[in-house]
Formats: sequence, C-alpha cells, structure tokens
Amino acid sequence: MRTPAIDALAKNVRTLMILGRHQAATARPSLIVTGPAGAGKTTALLQVGRACHLARTRRHGTAAAGQVPVASAF
Repeated sequence: MRTPAIDALAKNVRTLMILGRHQAATARPSLIVTGPAGAGKTTALLQVGRACHLARTRRHGTAAAGQVPVASAF
C-alpha cells in the first residue's frame, strides 16, 4: 500500500541514487531511516527497493549478468 510516507521515502531514495551515480572520487550519499519498532521502516524500504528494481528492469530489460539488487541494513 502506497502512503505519503513511502512516497516521500521513495523520492529521497531516487534523489540520492541520481546524485550517487555521478560520485566517482568521493563517498556516495546515504540515507538513514529511523523510527520506533513497528513503524514500517523495513516495509517502506522493501517497497522502494521493489519499485527501483522494477523501474530498472523496465528501462534495461532483464537484469544484466552478474548484477544483483542490494540493500544494506544496520
């Protein structure tokens, strides 16, 4: 289910991904998602990850050999 919070998170992630594409010499931008247990942080990030993966698959066809979508959680 899309909510305003998930839409805002998706927009921030897309912006950071665009900025990160052009960072060759310095650290890439990152995003920290915080909140209380049960707030939906993992669900929101999974939704954003699915949307990014599907958008890339639509643009480039099937995933290129050796490329796997990755997300880190600490």
